[in-house]
Amino acid sequence: MSKRNIIITAVVAILIVILALSYLASQKTSAPTDQSSPTGETTGESLGAEIGDKAQNPVKGELPDTNPVGGANPIDGAYQNPFGQ
Repeated sequence: MSKRNIIITAVVAILIVILALSYLASQKTSAPTDQSSPTGETTGESLGAEIGDKAQNPVKGELPDTNPVGGANPIDGAYQNPFGQ
C-alpha cells in the first residue's frame, strides 16, 4: 500500500468514529427529563414514592418478641478466652 492509501484510510476511519460518537451523544441528550402523566400534567413524585406512601406497615414500629429462652443467654460462659484475662 502506498502512503496515500494509508492516509485516506486513516482519515475515513477517524471520520467514522467522530460520526458515531456524535450520534451516540445526541441519543443520550434526547431522553425526556421530566415526568408527566398521560393527561399532560407534571407529577412531583415518582411511581415508587406513590406506592411507598400507599403501602401499609404491618409492624407499625414495634417488632414482636421472638426470643425463645426468655431473655437468658444460653451460651453465656460457654467459652472462656485464655488470652483475654
